[in-house]
Amino acid sequence: VTAEPSPTGGTALRLQLRDAKYLELFLNVCDDIVPRAQETETEAEAAGMLLRRFRTWRQFLRANRASGLGEKEQLGLYGELKTLEFLLAADIGPVEAV
Repeated sequence: VTAEPSPTGGTALRLQLRDAKYLELFLNVCDDIVPRAQETETEAEAAGMLLRRFRTWRQFLRANRASGLGEKEQLGLYGELKTLEFLLAADIGPVEAV
């Protein structure tokens, strides 16, 4: 995260991905933070929001690191979710799909 002067006279924050293997997680963090930042009215409010959200993400990632799914479990979950997505896209109701 870097802060730079914006063309409008405020401060612009840049979130930059450093390792492509974390792209999906990075996009989720951005999807969470960017809309919240756009709703703030002052730089101080934006800074406070960013610190809170980064703290929340850090706690979430720490809590799930030790108890997270292994590679096989992740692959199985992915397969189940893709199957569910396919069934729902085929206009099969949610109750029948599950």
